[in-house]
Amino acid sequence: MSWEPTGTRLLVSSESPLIFEWTPEETATCFESPRSMKVLTSKWSPNGKFVALQGYNKASIVRLSK
Repeated sequence: MSWEPTGTRLLVSSESPLIFEWTPEETATCFESPRSMKVLTSKWSPNGKFVALQGYNKASIVRLSK
């Protein structure tokens, strides 16, 4: 679970390829991680535009739209 540093978005993952994003304006949205990797941790970039995802022996950087 990780909070966006510049806003109010929350990302949640649970050792599955699915990632959930919550915002105050809408309900949770769900998207699949790149290459269907099981996400263990996530870390926002300082500007809140990107998220680094870490899985078992895999990592990816994802651009999220606001």
